[in-house]
Order: sequence, then C-alpha cells, then structure tokens
Amino acid sequence: MYKAIMTALLAGLIGSAGVVGCGDDDTSSADTDTDADSDSDGDTDSDSDSDTDTDTDSDTDTDVTYGVCKLSCTTPADCVPDDPNETHDANNFDCTDDVCSWKGCLNTAECVAVFPSTAGIDCDTNVDPPACHAPCTTADDCAIDSSLQLFPIYGADNSTCDNSLCVWNGCNDDAECTAAYPSQTWVCYEYMDTPVCSVGCTTPSDCVLTGDLFAEDHWLCTDGACEHLGCITTAECTDAHTADHVCVK
Repeated sequence: MYKAIMTALLAGLIGSAGVVGCGDDDTSSADTDTDADSDSDGDTDSDSDSDTDTDTDSDTDTDVTYGVCKLSCTTPADCVPDDPNETHDANNFDCTDDVCSWKGCLNTAECVAVFPSTAGIDCDTNVDPPACHAPCTTADDCAIDSSLQLFPIYGADNSTCDNSLCVWNGCNDDAECTAAYPSQTWVCYEYMDTPVCSVGCTTPSDCVLTGDLFAEDHWLCTDGACEHLGCITTAECTDAHTADHVCVK
C-alpha cells in the first residue's frame, strides 16, 4: 500500500539543487512541502584593522542574505499548478504577503482521491503541513517495493508507524544514499529535521550546477555534504523556475 504513495512522491523528494528533499517551489504536485528556508549569512569579511591588538583578521563584511524561491500571487488561485490534484487546489494554498504557501491536505477525502488504490490512506494532521500517509501496523508496512531503485532509503528501517500511519524518517547512513544514487557520491546529511541524501563534496565548488541560483557562492560544503544556501536575487529564481517566482528573505 505504501508503494503507491512513495512512488508518486519520489519526483518531489529529489531536489534539483543537489539536496534530496529541498525543492524551492511550494506548488509541487507532490504531497510533501519541500521549501527549505535556509536563510544564512555568508560573510566574506575583508576589513583592514589598523588597531594595535593581535587580531590579524582582514575582512570586508558584504552582508549577503539568502532567501528561498517562492511563487508570487495575489490570490490562492495563482498558486495552483498547471496539473493540480485534490490536494493542490486553490483551497490548499494561502497567499500571504504576496507569496504562495501550501497548507497540506485538508481531509482524508482528498487523499483518497489522489491515492485511490491505497486502502486506509489518511490525511495525517500530526505532521506540518498535513500530508497523505499510508496506514500501518508496523514499520514493515511502510517499505516500498524492494525492486525500486530508491528502496535503500525507503525500507522499513527508514520509517516509523506513528498513530497507525507511516512517517518517513529519512536516510540512515551514507551507504544507503550511495546505493540509491549510484551515479555519483552521495552522503546522508541532517537537513532541517530529517536526514536526507545530498551530493558529497570537499569544497563548495563540487556542488555547482547550471544557473546563478546554483553558483559556488550559493553553497556550503558542510560535513562533506552540499548544502544550498538559497537565493540572493529574484532574477535567480525567475531564471531557475518561472517569471512568477520571487526570492523571499
């Protein structure tokens, strides 16, 4: 039963910015909100201190503030994707401060409509935002088909059965990520509240992708994992996504 849900969500769980689970756009049709508000200051200070103390730092504070790319709006209807389902209608979004935010599923009926073949599917209000979760009696019920490529990070040991519903807890170690994504080196990195697979690195230059949003100064190499800091300008968001996206800080 859990296979149908996880298969439908896999595309939304793989971030284009190198970290699995950290997409920028609230309007993804996947039932997991992957906005990663990773606001951080990347200070590349370069002042010449002329005092007589022993401080030899030479920094210039550029005060770079990073934000997250979000879809702009005037009403919730502007947030609806081109191919919506029942969990991504206008009533599933808020338009607050002119940007979209997904509220999650509103009731079990929406989940049943999106995942009709999964008996016992429910809108789990114990997570934020509420999401469609499969029923379970043990964590074994939460594992996806072992023949699927991403099985290593969606096995029984990657989920818990909470209140009779499956909740994914993330990757357990680097080996799982490497097995799930064999094309390059991946590591299991604690991102937000859930460990996720991230591209491995030794310096931020290892994380660079096409486009200004993914240039070297937008990355950290943290504990050997690529961590995307976010956007600096709205132009970066419109270039990477659509003209309706803005950089929210």
